[in-house]
Amino acid sequence: MTVSRKSTKPRNRERPSGFIDGARDRGPRLPGIFGIAIALISLAASCSPRGGRDAAGEAQQLRRRLVELARRERSLTEEYSLARAFAPYLIVDPGRHSVELKARGRSLRSFAIREIGESSGTPLPDSTWSLVEKKPLEKTERPKITPGAGEEAAAAAAKQALWGPHRMPSDYDLVCDEGRVLEIRALPGSQSGTLAVRWLRSAYRRMAERYRRWRIPESSRPRYSMQLWMTESDARLLFWSLPEKIEILVVDEPATRSAR
Repeated sequence: MTVSRKSTKPRNRERPSGFIDGARDRGPRLPGIFGIAIALISLAASCSPRGGRDAAGEAQQLRRRLVELARRERSLTEEYSLARAFAPYLIVDPGRHSVELKARGRSLRSFAIREIGESSGTPLPDSTWSLVEKKPLEKTERPKITPGAGEEAAAAAAKQALWGPHRMPSDYDLVCDEGRVLEIRALPGSQSGTLAVRWLRSAYRRMAERYRRWRIPESSRPRYSMQLWMTESDARLLFWSLPEKIEILVVDEPATRSAR
C-alpha cells in the first residue's frame, strides 16, 4: 500500500499589500502619492483668491446656462402649440437677431435683424401675439396712366411689375392684439451706394424715426412695442410673405444692439 506523503513545499502565501516584486514597499504606492498631491493642489487652489474667483465664475456660467435652458424650454413649448396647426407662424428672436417664418416646425424663410431699436412697455416672456393689421407708414404708389398720355405711356406702365416684393413698403407696423405693435424699419442695403452714402441715409432714417415717435401723443402710443431694423429687401419680403392673420411668437431673450 502506497502512503501518500504531504508535500513539504511551502505554499505561495498572499503577499501583503506593501510588497512590490518580493520586496516590501517602504511607502505608499505611486498612484496614492499622485492622488494625494492632486487633492492638496485642488484644496490649495480652492482656498486661494484666484481659485475662489474661478469657482465663482464657473458658478455664474452654470446659472446662465440654466437660465438659457429654461428659456429654451419655454420657447419650444410655445412653438409646439403653434407647430401643431397647419397655419404658418412667425418666430421673432431678438437675441439671435433673426425673424423666421415657419410652418409645422419647418423654416420657410428667414430674415436678419440688423439692429434692435427702441422698445416700450414690459411684455410677457415668450408670448404669442396675434396679428391684427399690417399698417404701412406710407402708401406704395402704383404706376398711373393719365388720360391722353398716349400709347407709349401705357406701354411703359404695362412693362412695370405692378405686384411683387419690390412693390411692398419697407417701413410698417405689425399691429397685434392687446395693444402690442411690432415695428419694422428699413436700413439701406449694400446696393444703396457707397459706405458714406449708406451711413448718411441710415442716420437720416434714425433721426426721422425718433422725430416720428416724439410726435405721437401719449394716449395714442401702444401698450408695448418692439422696433426691429432690417435691410430694405428683407423688410419688403417680410411684408410680402405675411398673410393677413398670423401668430407671432416673440422669444424673450436679452437682445444686443449691433451697429452696422
